[in-house]
Amino acid sequence: MIKRIEFNKEVKIGYIQVIKEIKAGMVHETDELKVNPYINLDLDKDNRIIGLEIFRDEANALKNASSKDNFYLKRDNMYSLRLNDNEVASRYSYLGLEFCFSEENHRGFIGFDILDISKYPEKTL
Repeated sequence: MIKRIEFNKEVKIGYIQVIKEIKAGMVHETDELKVNPYINLDLDKDNRIIGLEIFRDEANALKNASSKDNFYLKRDNMYSLRLNDNEVASRYSYLGLEFCFSEENHRGFIGFDILDISKYPEKTL
């Protein structure tokens, strides 16, 4: 099984693989999520988010998260990843993903929804 969620307790940094397999050289660029400076996005050459680097207090949501066999919850034409059961208070959409936060100011990262299944087909998830 691929470990898709990682958390380093010493430096409070976490990583989430959005797609199943990230190979060496796949990350074309890294971009900061505009509404939250503690979330960086690894993008491939097709401008798809393939991984999330999460820092400081935002990374706390990853402490107890683990990679499960059924990583995403599928609902209708959407896939969701939730790190906890906190209620979503704010959302931000970018490159086919909708990021979910437990606070109104886009803090308290709790997961994301994959809205654009043409950009993120099921076989890659």
